[in-house]
Amino acid sequence: MFFKPDVADTRPIFLIHHPDLVSELKLAGKGVEDHSLRYYSFAELEPVLDEIAAQSRTASAVEEAVRTPYQRQVLKLANAVMLYQRVKNSIQPEGTRDFAALVANYQAILPAGVAAARAKRAGEKTDETLLRKFAGMVQQFESVADFAYPRTVPPSDPANKDGWATVGASLLDSLSNGEIHPAVELFARMATAYGRGETGDSMPQWPATKAGSRRTLRARSPRAGPNIISTRPKYFFTPPSFTSWRSCWPAERC
Repeated sequence: MFFKPDVADTRPIFLIHHPDLVSELKLAGKGVEDHSLRYYSFAELEPVLDEIAAQSRTASAVEEAVRTPYQRQVLKLANAVMLYQRVKNSIQPEGTRDFAALVANYQAILPAGVAAARAKRAGEKTDETLLRKFAGMVQQFESVADFAYPRTVPPSDPANKDGWATVGASLLDSLSNGEIHPAVELFARMATAYGRGETGDSMPQWPATKAGSRRTLRARSPRAGPNIISTRPKYFFTPPSFTSWRSCWPAERC
């Protein structure tokens, strides 16, 4: 799901057993039966995500004690789809083919991009082309920060066991500190390599001479605290709007 979401989308993992819901979502003849239960893939559900979202909103407005079996099934399905999308977008933006290149490009443009954003906010002349390119990258990382489920990036202070962050949140933090966490770089390289089918010795190795060496990364990685799961606000079926970012860069980020 992290590195080959297109493959994950074809796996039948969503259980739907209410016949009326199967009919309403036009899933007859689809899915895979296993022990008299029928499972469907995300690819099969994707065309009806809006319908699932609409029905879940209707069902959630009904008091739990009086919900029908159909409404309970809709809510279970909606929650399952939401969790699936969050996990799938936990490491890299969905649709990314070379996350390592995206992170490397972001790191290269980071100082100039932040400077351009500050100039824009101050009403000064700036490189609009550069700013649009940088904004596009930041928007992708905001999407990952909003959707991501596990916090996979360790804190800089090993004593801060609750300081783990999602990949997206860590990349957004670089807007203020100017650094890309070494764990994020490694995740990016793994994502690209695995997506290309590289395995074993061909997988990226962490350079011993790099500042963020294996030993450094291990020292910065305390045992995960109780809040390893992200609790940022989430979006169920559609990504958030980024129009506000274009008009005013949050001051606390740069």
